[in-house]
Amino acid sequence: MKRKTALVAAILFLFSYIVMFVMMLLEKRLTAIDYVLVIGMIVIIYVISLRYDLPSYATVLGMFFTLPHAIGIQGLYAEIIYYDFFAHSLAMALITVFIIEVAYAMTDFRKRVGMFVLIVLAALGLGAIHEIIEYLGYILLGVGDSLLQLGTGDFSTNIGVWENTIIDMIFNGAGIIISTTLWFLFRRVKKQ
Repeated sequence: MKRKTALVAAILFLFSYIVMFVMMLLEKRLTAIDYVLVIGMIVIIYVISLRYDLPSYATVLGMFFTLPHAIGIQGLYAEIIYYDFFAHSLAMALITVFIIEVAYAMTDFRKRVGMFVLIVLAALGLGAIHEIIEYLGYILLGVGDSLLQLGTGDFSTNIGVWENTIIDMIFNGAGIIISTTLWFLFRRVKKQ
């Protein structure tokens, strides 16, 4: 059953993102690249979930990690001033649950504090990779609404362009710590 749920989620996400990719391509918008990236992420998440036989909830949450940005480039970054911060917190909270399940499937390491630190650092590393990709995209492509460009959600008159990177990392960290803490608390309650 869990493989079927993960497969259905993957198909739905892939279909939606392929449709959005085609629409962006037809409109000649650079945001089409973003959909190629999220399609790749969905495939990677699905393959990892099969490899480690992860629970379907973790796989589905991992796939939902791509959604805040996919929605944001449709105009929310421009319309809601702090949407970028919300998107970072939510996306990292969702992918962290996936990372937790992968970590538990890959290792026998079960010390709570150690595992908590390992998971937080792994998720922060993923967030840092995202920021590096954003920066390299900006260097290559300039300003725009794509993940690979400096866009509407990345700066305002209140903060400088690169201060946004650290603010994104702070919101990534908040989502990661909240998600990890809740997961460990639910796990503890479930054991009792």
